[in-house]
Amino acid sequence: ELKHIVTSKETDGKFSYHLVRIVPNKKIGMHVHKEQLETHEVIAGNGSCLNDGKQLQYEPGIISIFPQNVPHEVTAGADGLYLFAKFIPALV
Repeated sequence: ELKHIVTSKETDGKFSYHLVRIVPNKKIGMHVHKEQLETHEVIAGNGSCLNDGKQLQYEPGIISIFPQNVPHEVTAGADGLYLFAKFIPALV
């Protein structure tokens, strides 16, 4: 699930903020953003992230940064995962 908090409409395309919920034991598969830098701040739950080939454990307080064109995927653990995602420039 994706909830748009701040979109390009409010920021003239400069950035966007989103709440992301990944249900338990599911994932957002490997992908890249050709136009955006993306950051994740884990706000609840647990899981893992594969960021440019490096495995990172996700738990509250962890922040991960994905420059443009960096492959990444996120997998939720048994409790699911909640992220605050930011995109520069805006995703939507």
